[in-house]
Amino acid sequence: MECQINYFRRDLRKSDGTKVAKTLPVQVKDILNISKISVGFEHMVALNVNGELWSWGANFFGTLGDGTNTSRVIPAQIKLN
Repeated sequence: MECQINYFRRDLRKSDGTKVAKTLPVQVKDILNISKISVGFEHMVALNVNGELWSWGANFFGTLGDGTNTSRVIPAQIKLN
């Protein structure tokens, strides 16, 4: 999956694990076979064909669904109960 999102917060720039702004889409690391994606104000959530949920970006108020308020620039799998 490729993604180009410029976060409002300058410390969360790109989905390739760097903090360097890009002018073209970059490959998002660690997730494959994405079937759906949702983009919020400063975060993204992706669902793959196996039903696994991944999220990354700003995590204000637990937005990423991982039980923390820690923001991240690379996707992390969200465990579903």
